[in-house]
Amino acid sequence: MKQHTNNFKTAINTAGRIQYVKIVYDNVTLTSDNVGYVTASFNGNILKSIMKQLEFEAYIEIPKETIVHFYYGQKVGNDIEYLDFGNYIVYS
Repeated sequence: MKQHTNNFKTAINTAGRIQYVKIVYDNVTLTSDNVGYVTASFNGNILKSIMKQLEFEAYIEIPKETIVHFYYGQKVGNDIEYLDFGNYIVYS
């Protein structure tokens, strides 16, 4: 379960269309300005492993087999609060 504050929940219900993303790998941080879209999905069955997948379009080429860390953000007050979605391996 992703941890968020009550302010995050309120902000996403009132201004949910203003969203931010951050993708971090090595010493590189891609923000919403460098990413076209992001779609996170999960696939799993009862008593089996859950596979998580992140599909995104980056305007900067990321080498295959790179481990990226994905954060989803929402503006809360004057700050941006991010949810940590974990690591993913680039395969194409």
